[in-house]
Amino acid sequence: MSILKFFIILIAIILSKISYAHQPEEGKVFGTLGGFLNHTQAIYTSEAPYSRFNPGFGLLAEGDISSHGGLEIGLFYFLKTYKREFGVNGLVVANVDKIDIPMGYRYWLSPQLSGAVAFSSSFSVGDSFVSYSNVVGDQSTSASNITDYGFDFSVQWEFWTNNVFSLLLDGRYSLSISSNLGEDANTYGILVGLKYLIQEKYDDSKEREEKPLDKTQ
Repeated sequence: MSILKFFIILIAIILSKISYAHQPEEGKVFGTLGGFLNHTQAIYTSEAPYSRFNPGFGLLAEGDISSHGGLEIGLFYFLKTYKREFGVNGLVVANVDKIDIPMGYRYWLSPQLSGAVAFSSSFSVGDSFVSYSNVVGDQSTSASNITDYGFDFSVQWEFWTNNVFSLLLDGRYSLSISSNLGEDANTYGILVGLKYLIQEKYDDSKEREEKPLDKTQ
């Protein structure tokens, strides 16, 4: 009997969380802030150093435009690593701080799971530096570019919510469309964020019901 009660309570908790998960509705606006870990997809060779995860932070603003999803804009700040091959064994690893701004659309598959596609522009902050090189001569990478462009793909899971605040995991993959030949500038990462419901759609139906009808008109 105790096991049965345990499962009944567990099912009730799960259903209550689902009922308060993200329900897309026109007019709702959300903001998310969290820590972001970023990793270059990496070109591995016998001499390549391991590309570590680089810490940073991320901001997301989402505005629902329908019952299925809405527009989303983000801002991510992190150290990005570039790896470029030269010839057979030549390799250059360079780094630079980046501000990445993705703008796209988020579609909700369920109240807790969603996916997004965005076009991103990333801007270099400060000077780039080479952390590894066995190349003599040209050591150019996209780390020296002022601006990079790409497409971001995101899968987001809200694993806890109370209908105002939510905790989420956002897995992201960035496909670079401005990298050099033989260069790996694609990245993947994860955002652990706190999401806040900023505003809901204003419903004036209740206000109209509360106001008495003017019978003189």
